[in-house]
Amino acid sequence: MGPGEVVCVTWGPASGFGGPSIAPTADAVVAAKADAVLVPIRSLDDLAAARVLIAGVDAALGVGAVSFFAALSEAVCAVLPEDFPPPFEGFARIEDPQFRSHIRAWVHGLKKAGARTAQAEARYAALFAHINDAAVLADADTGTILDVNHRALELWGKSRDELVGHSQASLHPSSETGRQIFAEHRKILEKHGFAPATEFPILHKDGRIIDVEISASRFTIGPHARLLGLFRDCTERKANAAALRAHEVQRERSERLEGLATLAAGVGHEVNNPLAYLIGNLEFLSVEFARNKLPEDLSDALRDAVAGAYRLRTVVRGLEALDPGPVRPRAPSPQAANSLAIASSREAARAASARVSEAVDNALESLRFRHAGLCTITVTPVSEVLAVQLTPTRLTQVLVNLLANALDVFVTARRDAGSDGARPFATANEIAGNGVARDGGPTKTGEGASENRIEINVTADDAYATIAITDNGIGMTPEALRNAFDPAFTTKFPISGTGSKGRSGLGLGVSKKFVTTAGGTLTLTSTPRSDGSTPSGTTATVRLRRAEDFS
Repeated sequence: MGPGEVVCVTWGPASGFGGPSIAPTADAVVAAKADAVLVPIRSLDDLAAARVLIAGVDAALGVGAVSFFAALSEAVCAVLPEDFPPPFEGFARIEDPQFRSHIRAWVHGLKKAGARTAQAEARYAALFAHINDAAVLADADTGTILDVNHRALELWGKSRDELVGHSQASLHPSSETGRQIFAEHRKILEKHGFAPATEFPILHKDGRIIDVEISASRFTIGPHARLLGLFRDCTERKANAAALRAHEVQRERSERLEGLATLAAGVGHEVNNPLAYLIGNLEFLSVEFARNKLPEDLSDALRDAVAGAYRLRTVVRGLEALDPGPVRPRAPSPQAANSLAIASSREAARAASARVSEAVDNALESLRFRHAGLCTITVTPVSEVLAVQLTPTRLTQVLVNLLANALDVFVTARRDAGSDGARPFATANEIAGNGVARDGGPTKTGEGASENRIEINVTADDAYATIAITDNGIGMTPEALRNAFDPAFTTKFPISGTGSKGRSGLGLGVSKKFVTTAGGTLTLTSTPRSDGSTPSGTTATVRLRRAEDFS
């Protein structure tokens, strides 16, 4: 039957009221698939029987599924009860000259209603099929799935036959917690008719667990209660939220690092002036001592003090360079402007590049008081001309920070092994040995040095140079690896006798900022010891763009 067509039958013997005649039973009406039934009523007994018939049809097909029209005799019209016409949708007197017109009008109304119903069903079907969320229609009493849309097939990875006719429970992973949540969800639906959006896992055909957001409503269609569930995959939303949280954490870390960098730059500025007096006085003493020809060991000590002061000035300048605030350019003098105008691009690039071998040597020299007697440091041969795109001061500072972290591992091990922990610095005899081996051939300096090792390995390709610093210490935990570059994070211990409460992670954070600003990378890899006997250690890898080689 097409849209707007109506199957109309007459109950009882054929009386010319329209449509074929059927037996006066509910089963007959259902079997005839009738849309409308014309019911002749000649007595109150006929009226009572008609009401029983209509109740039976409503119970079988749903209230209002079939329309009933009463054809009343004159005698019945005179004694109709006050509650007439229910359950009829219309009625007319058989003796009325316009009776057949009433019948035709009734059938025409049914056809229009049928057409509207067909249109509504088509709209519902289109809406249900094309809704953006996965939609599942189920029987509220049995939980049997009655209909699903295309998005539901995609979400569960199943065919229509694998969903329709199965229980709602098959949509979700089986667990006691899941069953409790589902039961609570149904209670809310039965009480309020709807349930607010709830996150709940579903079970994909391939066994994957997918987090979804479910919003559901409960309603009736005829005598049947139905549940409509809308399922929205929230995997992407959760991933985006996690990425946003990670971005916010990174932003907060960056702001914290910039604040610490500003503080460090301020400290460097404050130290710079008294440092200038110190350097001047040391140089003055050097000249005077040279005139008086003091013993060689005193002269060497003074030269070392001068060299250390200059190195400290280099570090201070590096601290001042950390200041992230805007710099107001000053107008250069005519002489300076002329110098800048004639400077070649090669000279400018050379000023911003560092010789790797020189930076390694400077870093080792800066830490010789710490590593001597503590460990053996092995350095692979480094080309004297190899250069990278990072200033010498910053490259040296990065290497000092990485080497200092590696040395701290051995200082911690020495403390935990039973010493008083107050010996992070070397003795004079140990300093003399230096503890640095080049081209292989490890050098032992002090007790335990042969067991504790740091290797500095430099490699290069056409575009990048890589500096890997590896120790054979106890390694880093996953938490330490995740937070190593956070300036507020530290695992370092207090140094006995200094009043220190442990250093922050500023060194690694600043080092990474230096390297990444230059277009490079700084990474940490570590596999902690599993049983405390086999050392696996930590490797810090610096990868920087190559600069033009030094001649």
